[in-house]
Amino acid sequence: MDIQLYKDCPLYKHGLQIEPGTLNLKPCCWFKNSVVGSTSYADYKNKIELLDLTVSCKKCIDADTAGRVSPRQRHVDFDADPKLGMVIDNRCNLECVTCDTSASVKLIPERKALQWITNDEAEKHKNTSFPSDNRTSFLSKLTVDFVDDKSWSDNIFVILTGGEILKSNASIQYLENLVASGVARKVHLHIITNGTVSLNKISDTLSSFRSVRINFSIDGIDDVFNFMRYGADFQKVKDNLLYELELGRYQIGIIHTSSWMNILGASEFLQWADKLLIAELSLSVVYTPSYFSVDIIPQEIREKIIAELPIPTSICGKEFHSKIVNMLRFPSTIEDCSKLREEGLRRMQQLIDYRHVTVPDKISSMINSLRLTDFG
Repeated sequence: MDIQLYKDCPLYKHGLQIEPGTLNLKPCCWFKNSVVGSTSYADYKNKIELLDLTVSCKKCIDADTAGRVSPRQRHVDFDADPKLGMVIDNRCNLECVTCDTSASVKLIPERKALQWITNDEAEKHKNTSFPSDNRTSFLSKLTVDFVDDKSWSDNIFVILTGGEILKSNASIQYLENLVASGVARKVHLHIITNGTVSLNKISDTLSSFRSVRINFSIDGIDDVFNFMRYGADFQKVKDNLLYELELGRYQIGIIHTSSWMNILGASEFLQWADKLLIAELSLSVVYTPSYFSVDIIPQEIREKIIAELPIPTSICGKEFHSKIVNMLRFPSTIEDCSKLREEGLRRMQQLIDYRHVTVPDKISSMINSLRLTDFG
């Protein structure tokens, strides 16, 4: 094994991720181990050199060895710009089906009641919603150090996710700290939002950054969206998105997270999104928990989904179409899909019963298809 491949990975060399609720640092979300107790970005760089990459980069090593496209390969040729990504806290106003309590504190009572999480996990993720002033200050200073270290690049990105940024006072304070420090003008800022809150709240702060891209998380349209992103209303999110497109003050994108629950709504979603003048239409895929993953869908059902996809006309739409086809045609790496289908269906029924919600036809159809796969 040539470990130098992984030392030369753009994410290892120029990426930085801060784990939610901690000061633990690592180069990307696939990296197994974190650097704990760093006092600065320079200190982090020294400490990460001491880690065993055969362990830390195991996910990419295993994918490369198996002939699959690893995260390293996806970034090595076209994505070498410095990127710093973080979750300041997990405050959120939604309870999305495929989310977990590390990203939405609002899910904790439900997931405890359903016994999907332990009391210890609930307490840990509850505390993540109250970041200390010291943590916010450290993250602000770390960002300044990171930007200074990467001054050779014209494209330094800070990617802020949540929780919901616009519901997080600590996240807003972090952005204001970057403006006050003077580094904001050097940073391309990417914010991922659920789209339920107007960006006017932070428009003055955002105007100080070199560029701003706002990616709206939209996992379907109409009733599929409302089911998947529980607590949100599609019409309101759509109005906020169209408002920003009309103003033209930021680059606007959409991130669509795909699971077996909403995959039958992909055609209607793509047909809608293809008409929008957006900068990016990204596909995110649920891999964990694996019982919600598209990997558990039988191949014959996947081919039917592909056949029903519309042929898009926009560049973003065509790229999204290609990604979703590749995702559906990629062979599942799960050894026993039947057990995971059973678990996914069981948990989905738990959620439906607990929330007392009406299941959209597209999702109900997939539930029935998965049941027939194993139980006839």
